[in-house]
Amino acid sequence: MLGQEYLALSRIYERVDWIMVNLQKTVALFAVSFLLLFTACSENVQGGGNDAGQAQDVDNIGGDSDVRPDPDGDSEENGCEDGQTLNPISGGCTDDDPNGDGDSEDCPDGEIENPGTGECEVECDGNEVFNPQTEECEAPVDQECGFGAIEGQACAPSGQDLGQAMVSVHGEDCDGESFTISTQADAEGFFALYDVPSGAHQLQVTSGSFSGERAVPVASGQTTQLLGDTDKVCVEGDDVQIMVFQGSNENMGNLLEELGIEFDNIPGTGAATANLLSNLDELMEYDILFFECNHRFTTAMSHGDESEIVTNLQYFVNQGNSIYAADNAYEWALEPFPELATFGGTTGSEIVDADVMSSAMLTLLGTDIMEVDFDLSGMRVINEVHPPSLIHFRGERGGVDGRPLMYSYTEPINEGTVIYTSFHSSAQGTASDEILDVLSFLIFQL
Repeated sequence: MLGQEYLALSRIYERVDWIMVNLQKTVALFAVSFLLLFTACSENVQGGGNDAGQAQDVDNIGGDSDVRPDPDGDSEENGCEDGQTLNPISGGCTDDDPNGDGDSEDCPDGEIENPGTGECEVECDGNEVFNPQTEECEAPVDQECGFGAIEGQACAPSGQDLGQAMVSVHGEDCDGESFTISTQADAEGFFALYDVPSGAHQLQVTSGSFSGERAVPVASGQTTQLLGDTDKVCVEGDDVQIMVFQGSNENMGNLLEELGIEFDNIPGTGAATANLLSNLDELMEYDILFFECNHRFTTAMSHGDESEIVTNLQYFVNQGNSIYAADNAYEWALEPFPELATFGGTTGSEIVDADVMSSAMLTLLGTDIMEVDFDLSGMRVINEVHPPSLIHFRGERGGVDGRPLMYSYTEPINEGTVIYTSFHSSAQGTASDEILDVLSFLIFQL
């Protein structure tokens, strides 16, 4: 009986001993896991505990394990050189003083960064706002809804008056609706636009291939003045690509320079002319071609394929570009478009009282008679001009009254233009100042 009790008690002790051993193992395992977790958290806190720090750890996987707190040796722990700061977003280093003006701003002194465009702008005082078109500070536009007006003057790049230019203002009214209001300037470039919604808008001046644009504020019940040398609106002189094929007895380049217009030129008739006109891609880089008197068509054709060149010139005009030819350069207008006019021979020098035929010239000159100086003998005459060409002047030449002296043609789809004048651009200033006005006007119709 006692032996059985002793055996049962021994089994109980063995069970208890087994439980205690396994309990100790469990406690030890838990303690090790806790210690590892605590160590990892501690290292993360010391390393910064943020995304940038984690990204740096990930980038180092598989790389050099010798990562120092000061990799560039400048006593800075950000890995950047002296005068730089670590960008936590890009992970790159940026200059503390990027423009060397003694502060950490990206813009020079007196300018601030536009948060919308990222560009530096002039820092305006008070309630003024920066106008990116004029690059100046301006008074804010009156936000009262209503209507105002704009009065101004259009001008060539040189500042000279630009008669009969088209002027338009476009923007949004107080209801957020888009609008455009247009008018045509008078012979001296003056224009007026009425019933313009108040607000900040864009004003555009266009004449032929030339254009210019500026921001304009309009206040309710007021008139914005764009007059005077500093405020009138000029077209740009370097946006239109022009080639002058130089000849003799005139100098269209001088007139272009006086108007502030940039251009390329080819002196003399020869291979350079044929090469350009034969290469359609190079030809189409230009907007306007000027052929001065005696830049001979037949001479250029001896260096190129006439059929190819004529086809290229037709395409050039039909795509909205322009050709201007004078006197004995007449074939540059005739050969691509023979249906527009027929030409005769040459005649001697004389001064002609020409009849002004077109409404555009009547508006420009304010008279129906204009003196034209045919300053040399051997100048070409026009026999007839056919529709849809427009005759601008008629007069007696070679004993025949009523001969056309100048005509123009505008292609109906893309508005390419051909203009031919039987007189020169050089000698006309001594005989008639009005001729220079006419030639200047014609340039801005191309």
